[in-house]
Amino acid sequence: MRAKQFISVVAMATLMVSCGTQKQATTSVGRGVEMDIPCQVYDDADYFRSSGTSTNVNQQNARSAALAAAKSMINQKLGGTVKGITTDYQKVLAGNAQQEDIARLIEGELQMAVERTLNDAEQVCEKMFRQDDGNYESWIGIQISKKKLAAEMEKGLSENEKLKVVYDRDKFEEKYKEYFK
Repeated sequence: MRAKQFISVVAMATLMVSCGTQKQATTSVGRGVEMDIPCQVYDDADYFRSSGTSTNVNQQNARSAALAAAKSMINQKLGGTVKGITTDYQKVLAGNAQQEDIARLIEGELQMAVERTLNDAEQVCEKMFRQDDGNYESWIGIQISKKKLAAEMEKGLSENEKLKVVYDRDKFEEKYKEYFK
């Protein structure tokens, strides 16, 4: 009876050790080490979001560069959106002869609206680490409201003297809503 218990205990211990070993081997083969990324933020129906990181010997410089990286990421995301809205909206408004001029004006106004909105971006996360080598690693997550951005875009278009003649709020709203989904 003792022999059966001993064999059962040894078999159970072997099974537990082999399961643990097998699990470790499968998670590290060819993939490296999985890292936890602080301040990871994602767009949703109401906000464009982004995170940035930077490492520097100076804590404030690391923080400033991380914030600039997060803003740059949102600006990159919105670059295609601004271009798409511009293209679609200006096609609705102008004939072929005026399309290029109108497109330049619209794109300029929309890009300025993005810049104004990014200047007021809301910080939603910040993590600072002091690394073993003495450097500071900063992570920052930011967001901008889609409603606020749309309002800034509409304001820019409606107040532009050259665009006042062709600006149609309803048509513009229809176009940006397609892109802000």
